[in-house]
Amino acid sequence: MENDVNTATFNASSRNRATARDTRETRAAQATAAEEADGAGLLNFGMVVTATVRTQAELDEAEAIVENLGVSARIRLEEAYGAQDSTFAAGLPLGLVIPEHLALPTTVRNAL
Repeated sequence: MENDVNTATFNASSRNRATARDTRETRAAQATAAEEADGAGLLNFGMVVTATVRTQAELDEAEAIVENLGVSARIRLEEAYGAQDSTFAAGLPLGLVIPEHLALPTTVRNAL
């Protein structure tokens, strides 16, 4: 969260005159950092984004829309090439934590 505060503060101070958006982002980052310092927990969570399309053009458009929305929401998205069944299972509200069920340990996977 400190990184978010630093980034927002830098963005606001890098202009001659801070915009309303810069001021709002700085306040929001500071509020989030204060909540975390007071004991609020940050959680990792997962979700599955699906799209029903009929043509390749619709698929390309849906992919672009989802990628743009993911970036603006600061959500890391990964495509499920060849793993649609596992991805579907991970998206069910069962409390399934996929990294705990992988054959490759997290430490090795992070080192790749």
